[in-house]
Amino acid sequence: MNEWPGQDLGCPREGSGSLAPLSKRAYALIIDWVAATLIVKAVGGLELGAESLAILGVFVVEMSILGMTLGGSFGHLVLGLRVRGLAGPVVWWKHIVRSVLIALVIPAIFMDDNNRGLHDRVIVTALVRQ
Repeated sequence: MNEWPGQDLGCPREGSGSLAPLSKRAYALIIDWVAATLIVKAVGGLELGAESLAILGVFVVEMSILGMTLGGSFGHLVLGLRVRGLAGPVVWWKHIVRSVLIALVIPAIFMDDNNRGLHDRVIVTALVRQ
């Protein structure tokens, strides 16, 4: 049994490199979703169904591109978080897979003892504090 989430992953209890708490993860998700919504609304001219799909698409693209280039989504960066590879660097395709799995919602609900969702377990990553 771990004394704190992430101990068996080599993460410290607190500070830089420690696992992001669930509250920050949720806030980052909300920030990313609002940003995607604002981008789509600014472009405008879409019907409701198309607009919903466009928001989802912008969300996935934003998370993927910023993850590949800056180590985390807009929401992650605003809150001082980053995606860390636990088995080496996080290559480009892992950011895409992670983003798509988060967009599917269900994988993010199933968390392990380290508070990592299925999307992080599948690609061997963790969301940590910077």
